[in-house]
Amino acid sequence: MGWAVRGALVAAGGVAAAWLAWAGASEWGAYNSRCHPTPRMPVERSQAIKREMMSKAGIPWEARGGYELDHVVPLCLGGSNSRSNLQLQTMVDARRKDRMEAAACHRICDEGIGSPAERAAAFLKMEGLR
Repeated sequence: MGWAVRGALVAAGGVAAAWLAWAGASEWGAYNSRCHPTPRMPVERSQAIKREMMSKAGIPWEARGGYELDHVVPLCLGGSNSRSNLQLQTMVDARRKDRMEAAACHRICDEGIGSPAERAAAFLKMEGLR
């Protein structure tokens, strides 16, 4: 699968759609051997955390479709599912960040940066956060 197709998938459906597409790609094995994404948390846990964060922010649960629970450091770069790595984002902001994260995951993993801590640090440095 070419990069243009992956880019279109990222634009259309975010990183999740791109990850699903990559899973069937012939080069997936080589990519995955260099960069092991952190598994996603169970949906039930994710929804409970999202509900709690929305409540704290004063956003009604009925508006949940407009928000996403986001990983500050993406899972593909060694980010964790801990609350300290989670934030509530509008869907518009989340889609923008998804596109940037997909590019960052490929760039950092293609450079052979190995450990999750090294990948996370490289991502934060790219984003000017560290």
